Parts: sequence; C-alpha cells; structure tokens
Amino acid sequence: METTTEELFRKLVELPIDVVAIILSYLPKCMLPHLLYFPPIRNVVATCILSNVKIVPIVSRHSKNYHLQDVCEGCTDGAMPIELSKLKKGIKQWRIYPKTVQLCSLDSFRVIKDTYPLLLAKAQEINGSFDFHEGGDRKIMVESAVKFEHLKLYGFDTYFEEHPDVFPKNVRNLELVGTEIKSFKIEGLNGLRIRNSKPLDEASIATLPDDLKMLECEIHTHGDFNLPRGLHTLGIDGFSNNSNFKLGQLDQLKFLNFSSKLTTKIDDIGLIADNLKSLILSRCTNLMDYQRLRRFNNLEMFAIVEGYYPIDLFNETSFPNMKEFMYSGKSTIFPRPLSRNIKKEGEYLRKISNLELILPPNLEMLGLTNAEDMHINFAKSKFPSSLSVLNLYNVSFRNNHFNLLPSLVHVEIISAAFDIDKDFSLPENATTVSIDAERIRISNLDFLYHLPRKLERFDLAASKKVIMPKLTQKVEWPDTLKELELRRLDIDSEMLAMLNLKNSNIKNIEFYSGKLGKLNLSLFPVDIERLFLERMGITELPESFESLSKLRHLSLRRNYFGRVKSIKLPKLHCLNVNHCDLRFISPFIESMRSEKKVKPLGGESELLVKAMDNWHLNPKDVKKSLNMNKNMTLTVNSFDMGLHSLSNHSSRFSCDREVDGFLISETEYSDFDEDEGYDTSDSLSSPRDYLSDCDCNVNHEEMSDEDEMADNVDNWQDLYDDEEEIEQYYGNYNEDDDDDDDDDGDDGDDDDDEDDLVDFPFFEFMRENNEEFNGGGIRHIGHHVFMESEDEEDDGFAEFGDLGLPPDADGLSVLTALIGIKAMQDNGIPPDLARRAIDSGFLRELVRSELGDRFPGLDDDDDSDEGEDDD
Repeated sequence: METTTEELFRKLVELPIDVVAIILSYLPKCMLPHLLYFPPIRNVVATCILSNVKIVPIVSRHSKNYHLQDVCEGCTDGAMPIELSKLKKGIKQWRIYPKTVQLCSLDSFRVIKDTYPLLLAKAQEINGSFDFHEGGDRKIMVESAVKFEHLKLYGFDTYFEEHPDVFPKNVRNLELVGTEIKSFKIEGLNGLRIRNSKPLDEASIATLPDDLKMLECEIHTHGDFNLPRGLHTLGIDGFSNNSNFKLGQLDQLKFLNFSSKLTTKIDDIGLIADNLKSLILSRCTNLMDYQRLRRFNNLEMFAIVEGYYPIDLFNETSFPNMKEFMYSGKSTIFPRPLSRNIKKEGEYLRKISNLELILPPNLEMLGLTNAEDMHINFAKSKFPSSLSVLNLYNVSFRNNHFNLLPSLVHVEIISAAFDIDKDFSLPENATTVSIDAERIRISNLDFLYHLPRKLERFDLAASKKVIMPKLTQKVEWPDTLKELELRRLDIDSEMLAMLNLKNSNIKNIEFYSGKLGKLNLSLFPVDIERLFLERMGITELPESFESLSKLRHLSLRRNYFGRVKSIKLPKLHCLNVNHCDLRFISPFIESMRSEKKVKPLGGESELLVKAMDNWHLNPKDVKKSLNMNKNMTLTVNSFDMGLHSLSNHSSRFSCDREVDGFLISETEYSDFDEDEGYDTSDSLSSPRDYLSDCDCNVNHEEMSDEDEMADNVDNWQDLYDDEEEIEQYYGNYNEDDDDDDDDDGDDGDDDDDEDDLVDFPFFEFMRENNEEFNGGGIRHIGHHVFMESEDEEDDGFAEFGDLGLPPDADGLSVLTALIGIKAMQDNGIPPDLARRAIDSGFLRELVRSELGDRFPGLDDDDDSDEGEDDD
C-alpha cells in the first residue's frame, strides 16, 4: 500500500472502533503512548492503554534495536507498564477504568487498597505476581478479599505451610515457584502450575481439586495415584522418578506434555484418553517402541523432544487427523539407563543412517530439529501432497541435496552443507524460502531464473562459503518479493548488476560479504526501505543516498571507507556504521539536521545511530553531531575519558568500554587487501588505542546541558584541517611518512611485525626513547609510556613500573603488554590478573582477534599459507 504514515492512520480511523482496537492490540505496548499524538484515534488508543495495566514503581524505557523484526521484543504481549500516579491521571483524563490490573508487589497492593480501592472494585480481572524477598504486608492477600484470576508466588518456600491463614482464599489460576502449600483445595481453582525443587508425591496429588482443568508439575511417586478426571491440559514431569507410573483414564484430556526416563514403550504411560489432540513426549530418552501410539487416532499435533525418532510409526493411512509433527533430536544419542538393549540401539542407528521418511496422509507441517545423527534420503521419502510448511534445522541429507515439494508454501532449512544441482527448483506456490548452511554448493543457477510467482521472502545464506558459477543472465524477481538476504555470495559490481534489483519491488535487502568498491545506488530499487550492506568491501560511498527516498534503515557495518566526505541521506530512522574505522560521524548526520526535538508522530522520526568499534572517533565531532540532530540517539564504544564523561551527561549518547559482542563472534575479516586496491591508510582502529582527541579533564559544568555543547568546531572539515592537533595525538598515518630503515635489530626482515606497526604511536615513541627496545636482554615496557594521564600534569607521562618481555618478543606481544599496562593504570584489572592474562596468551589472542585485519602479520594466517585461496 503506497501511503504515508499520516494517510495510513487517517484510513485507520474509518474502520469500526472494535476493528481498530484489535489492530492496536498487535502493536508493541511501548508504541501506544506515541499514538496519543494522533487525535483521530486518540480515544481508542487511550482505551487500549488503560484496558490492561501493570502497576510498577517506575517505567524503564527499553533499549532500541536496529533490526526491525527484533524491536520491542518484550513489549508485544501482556499488560501496559504504568506508574500508579500516572494511572490515576489517565483515569481522570479519559474516564476509563482498567479491565485488567496486574499487581507486582505487596507494597503497591497495600497502597492501592488503602488509597485507591475503586481501582480494584472496577477491575474485571486482577492478577498478582509477588516475591517473598521483596517484603511487604502478606496479610493483604487475604484482607483485600480480592479474587485473583492469575496469581504467581515466588520464593515463599514453606511460609504458607507455617502461616496458612495468610494464603489467598480465592484463586482461579495459581503458579507456585519455590513455594510450598499443604493443600491445593482452593476455592475456584481452575489451573495449577508448580515449579518447585520438591516434586509432588502421592499425598499432595490427593489434595488436587476434582474439577481442576489444567495441571503442570513434577512428580515423585512410589505407587499408584489418581489425577483429577476432568483435566483438560496436563504437563507432567516424571524424569527424575525412579519407578514407572501410569496416568490412568482421563476422558477429557486434550493436551499432554509427558516426560519420563524409564518409559520404553507407549503402554508404560498407562493413559486412556480418546479425545487427546496434542501430545508432546519430552525427554523420554529410552522410549523406542511407539507402535501403540496409533490408538490415539484423533491426534492433531505430535512432538518428540530429545528422544528417538519414531521410525516405523507412520504409514500412508495412520493418524488421518494429524496436521503437525515435530521432532527434536537427543542431546546425547544413548543415555545410560539401568539396562540397555544393544541390539535395538544398533538397529536404530542402521535405519537412521539412510532414513526414508513416511508421514501421515494429511500432514501440513513438518519440523525436524537437531537431528545431525540422522541422514535423510529425500529421494525415497514419501511426503503427503498436503504438506505446506517444512522446517529442517541441523539436519543432514543424503548427498546434501533434495527436491522441494511443489505443495510447499513455507520452507526453512538449516544444515551443515547444501547442494543445488540442475534438478533443484523452488516450489511453485512458495511464499517463503530460507536456505542457511555452513557451505552451499551451486552447480546450476536455473532455480534463480525460475522463481515462484508468489515468493515474498528469499534467503540464501552461508556462514562459511558459497561456491557458485557466474550469473549468465539477469534475474527476474517476482513482483511479490519484499525481502531478500544473500550471505557469502561474494557479490561484486558485475554480479550486483546481473541481480537486476533496480527493476524489483524488494523493500528489504540484506547482503553480507562482497567486493563492491564504489557503491552504485542505481543498481538498487528506488523504493527500498531497509538496506543492509555489511562487509561488502565498499571503499567509496556516493555523495547522496537521496535517490532512495523511502530508505529508513541503512547498515554499512564492516566497510572501510577511509575519509568520508559529507553525504546526503534521506530521513533515516536507523543507521549502523559499526566497525567502519570512522573518525567522524558528522558527514553522515549533516544532511539530516534537526535543530529542535519533534513529537513522535511529527514530520520527522527519531534517528538511531550505532557506531560501535570505531575506536578513533573524534570527541569534538561526536558532540557536534549530537548538536546537528536533536532527535538523534548515538551509541559508540571507546576508552576515551571525554566521551565517557559526555555519555554521563547526555540521554541521547551512550558510550561503552566493551567490544561489540556481535563482532567477537565474527572470526573472519574483510577479503579486501592492499593488493586489490583497498586503502588501509585510515584503517588503524583499535579498541586498545588510548590516545584521545580531547582533554580527559572534562568540565562537567560546560556539558550540563546536552544541547549546548559548544566546541568551536563549525564543520567536520575543520577537524581535518587542524593537522597539527591531529598529529600531536595520533601521529602521521600516511604510508609515505613511514620509516624505510630497518633498525629493529631482527635481521632486517621486511615482514617483521614491528615494521608493520612502526607508524603506531606507542611503538614510534618507544623506538626513540627506550634504549633497550632494540637491544638484547629484557625489554622493559611501560616505565615511561607516552600516554595522557590525569595524574601526570607536567609532561603527560604515566609511571607504570616495569614489565619484562623476552628480547625476541614480536610487535603483537609488545602491543599486548601495553594493553595490560593501561588496564592496570585504569584500575580496570588488578596487576596480578593483568599479568596472568598476558602470560596465559588470553590477552594476546584477544588483541589478535581485534587487529588481525588491521596490520599485516597479525592475522591468523601465517606465511606458510601464502598463495592459498582465502576460504
């Protein structure tokens, strides 16, 4: 639908009120207050906010996320968090009392009971969640005479056994976590969920109400017991039980989740339930005989979690009503029970090594997970024509390939290896296809030239490598395709042109790994909204992105641009420039200036910028960027004390000392190198470079107002022009200024690590000032290191003491030692732990992982690998 946000909400108003309320109920709760700024739907929004509230002492705004599908993950379900004082104002303003009230503490329960009893009286449903360790008047649960629809009690242990008079008398659904009670004979109890360290025994089970409908618990019994006959839902964990137990006759049971390590065949469960619709067998690690399961002929959903696959259970006529079957493999293939059947185990292993799947005739959804021990022969497997959803996670295929069924609509595959040959084709009715493997081998590209007409999302992602021929013709994308993800295809400019994206309707593009060089925006669809070009070897950005007028999310993570000039961007919502070796943020922000803050639904949206792992960010430029756009929130990480002080005085700026966790998980570095024209002159970012562009002695009074952070820099270009100031702190990084003389005392090896690091300020200074740096004996690192220090006002030197290194220590070892010294100086790590980290090699490996692609000779590839293809 081609429409603006304002037009969308105006059309929304034309719908019936109850329909609008249903639509709003699917939005994250944190978005609803912003919609109050839109008058036509304000009343409906207020009703949605106040209809279901959770009273909390303080409302904390959650952190923002830069991937749209993960935004507000914790706000999609449940009640709207609100403080009691603001709830009172909302009720007074809108004259609406909540239908559902959730109480989170006994103290707030008491306050509401004493000062605002009308809130409880008007509510149609009251829920409570109380923790024993938070204290409060526990008698209020009885004195209030409140009927709890849902009540959750944490950590009361045996308190209610000792004080049964303070336990609430009327609860419909009860959850006990670390809480014991003597009897479950509670008025109106409909559902009971127990998560205690002490399982239920026969005596406790005997106190369960006869009309109980839902029960989830762990049991530990030694004899027969009788469960309530009216149970509708049962989750029973008998994994730790030392004897078999039987569930008996449960005529109304429809949903069962059962766990037992002693069950070896279905008859051991002892269940009679003709109306059973859903069955989950969880951690039945010795159950191999599933044959008697066929008597539950009305099953609609069947799942096995950590168990043996039911090899001979299904045939082409069994379970005619079953729509879903899910299997998750065993964490360890064979447990150690009291007795093992070695013959059956061997037969099982033989069959799953070449498994031919046979499934129920009307199955619609198949999910196989964590079944690496299975090797499925898809060529000989029999799939029903009704199958529309196929999810295969960590599953092995015979010969690593298979053909997808024409009836499939949703396909998700995660595997170690996946082969695509000339016979492979995508299902003609597919709307979602996602193939994710460590290695993907494509021998024929015909499937790309004949894509399904209804395809909406297509992912082809490898975590290690994709082997494929060159595209010989342009790809014609279906008009319905909105999301495209390609990973490890090593996309270059020629391949990007052959992908023919500019003639598509794709709204969301995510590419990872390539060699684009100069970015050509004319090759992308003009209506794109989310563009992720990560580690794509982009060395030069266009002057303007404004041709992509609808672009709202842009990620350029792990591309190294060198010096970035001013770039014109559309009004973005999210910008990710993590790990781009940037010194300046302002070139990206300059075209999105916003001199004053706007309302959430005004003409502009909030700008979220993430610039983690750019360790040379100029503090003056950071402050100037924040002043440029008053609606921008900026997140970085740095060891610069000025930036940390700034983050303490600005709600729109966050600065962390930690390395981005997502980066740590990526062990490979950019394929671009100097031989291919990649400019490394500005690629010297390091999380351990402690030189600062600003004085660490920050004047807090000057920064008390985050919107008045004058720094006498009117343009980011001024920062480049001040070469003397830059060289004072950073030295000169131009390759022309490097020392050509080999005076490191290491036999004149041109590839020595220390020569590679000579332009690094630490090493340059130490070569000039430390006599023992080049000589024999022990290198004494850190006696006087050129480093700004709050404690050394006279000459800027910091006294750290001596740290001995062997005379043949390489540049990486020296750098590692310097990092340890700085950590000790900052009191971040005690000296003994820092030395232990250095001696054990842990710190060295951390430095290697961070700087591997910054300096030749520091990556994981040694000289013996030269000439080999980069995997």
